[in-house]
Amino acid sequence: MMKKILIFLFSLSLISLSACSSTKKVELTLTSPLEGAKLETTQLHIAGSISDQDISYFFYQIEDGHSFVGSGKIAIDEGKFDEIVEFSAPSNGNGMVNFYLDEDHNGTFDEEMDTEKVLHSVSITFDETIVQR
Repeated sequence: MMKKILIFLFSLSLISLSACSSTKKVELTLTSPLEGAKLETTQLHIAGSISDQDISYFFYQIEDGHSFVGSGKIAIDEGKFDEIVEFSAPSNGNGMVNFYLDEDHNGTFDEEMDTEKVLHSVSITFDETIVQR
């Protein structure tokens, strides 16, 4: 009986080890925005592809160096995405767009949980015509 329990526990530990080690690296490839892009409106084109075909969405956050001026969810269809998103007028000319996976898998953007790991980042600049100082 003891031998069966030990074999069962050993099997469980192998299963949990293989589940932990099977996390694959997800790659986000952007065609827009490109690094250093200059935005002249309060719209941002987000397009590209993701390496994991099982992921159906990810989150983004747009910041202006002082605060977040936009955030949301991007839908993925067969590994590809292409959306135009709106954001608030920035208060600074330099910004960043950060992309995140849904770490807690609940479908909503949770700043504390989902921003633990940055999937991808792109620095951008805002044209002075849209900056509100």
